[in-house]
Amino acid sequence: MAEQSTTPDQALCYKNNNNDDALPQRRNTSPLEIPELLDRIFSYVDEATLALSVISVCRHWFQVGRGRVVRKAVYNTDMTDEELEVVVMKQLPVARRLYWFTHLMSGKEATRRLPQRAKVAEALEVKHRLWEKVLAGKEDEVVDHDKNYTGDDNRKQEQEQEQEEVKGDRLRLLFFPATSLQELILAGKFMGFDSQLVHLLPFLSHLTVLRMETDLDCGIRLNTVFRACPYLQEVALRPKSSLWNPDPFLESDDDVDPEAWSEFSVVRDGGGSPLVHLRVFELECYYVRLRTLLDFLSAAPRLEDLRIVRLRASVAGDEDLNDLEVHYVTEEETTEDLLVKAAEILETLCRHLEGTYNSALPQPQSLPLPLLLLLPVLKNLHLSVETLNLEVTNPQRLFRLCPALQSSVSTD
Repeated sequence: MAEQSTTPDQALCYKNNNNDDALPQRRNTSPLEIPELLDRIFSYVDEATLALSVISVCRHWFQVGRGRVVRKAVYNTDMTDEELEVVVMKQLPVARRLYWFTHLMSGKEATRRLPQRAKVAEALEVKHRLWEKVLAGKEDEVVDHDKNYTGDDNRKQEQEQEQEEVKGDRLRLLFFPATSLQELILAGKFMGFDSQLVHLLPFLSHLTVLRMETDLDCGIRLNTVFRACPYLQEVALRPKSSLWNPDPFLESDDDVDPEAWSEFSVVRDGGGSPLVHLRVFELECYYVRLRTLLDFLSAAPRLEDLRIVRLRASVAGDEDLNDLEVHYVTEEETTEDLLVKAAEILETLCRHLEGTYNSALPQPQSLPLPLLLLLPVLKNLHLSVETLNLEVTNPQRLFRLCPALQSSVSTD
């Protein structure tokens, strides 16, 4: 009679029931004990199964577990060369979150630090290139050039450099899994985003989170950021001083009317729309034309959390204020009427925020209504505007217009 086979589970159960050193059955198992448990289980697996499946399963489990850990890299402009080497060689290749701290430096010190920033930029470029190769399925590509090529020497040198680059990338992938940088947190004394980080934007195309906290007056071209990082889901700008945007929030292609950005963003879902993924947007102490802000919000159909704190308006280049009127929004008006008057209300408000608000003008208490009509999935709203007190006289009406709203509306 053939001997009855025993499954690994049955064997382990039999061993636990008959051995004094069996692991306790009625207590929570710590993750630290998983290797020991697996070792016991695999001791009952034959060599063929061990070689064909167990090793690959464990490798896959390892990759999945490692992928869930958000690794970070910290770059500080005051780092020594040895500390920077650790960041560039060990932290950045596997990091999904980058903390970038900048200190105020003299011109001579900033020039001396340029090689360090160049190393960080090069590391980000390599990281981006590896991730793009993995997405395209080209991580195993081999460059096979004709060794007897006798053409242009410059072209031959380019081919040799390309071959060395591919070999280097394949070697890096053996030691580090390809990951994309998804979160960038900027802090410290940034004197200008454009001058310090805009050259890195081509390597940050997969960013989903951008946070910026600066101690100094700073300018940032948001249209450039949104163009370069189309997958942004969360943007938070919290300067302790002033932050301004020298350009419109959005900048359409040459063949697209800037006034048609709303339709443009919906039609080009994902690939071309820079705001289609945006869910959280926070502005604090920001100089901007509010009509531009309205255009921006109309191109963010999935925005869930909007926080505008201590917003200031830029009045540079505005027309004469004497001919402006404040329009009320009534319940009898249609959605189209609300959208048309929304821009007029916000533009009027824009011109009176910087201490020039005329108390004789009627206060546009219905200001949040047109904003909510443009944000159908908004869940949280906080508005705080300097020098002007906006009051919500009928909160229930706001919730009716925006059914997804969860938190109470706050207007300071």
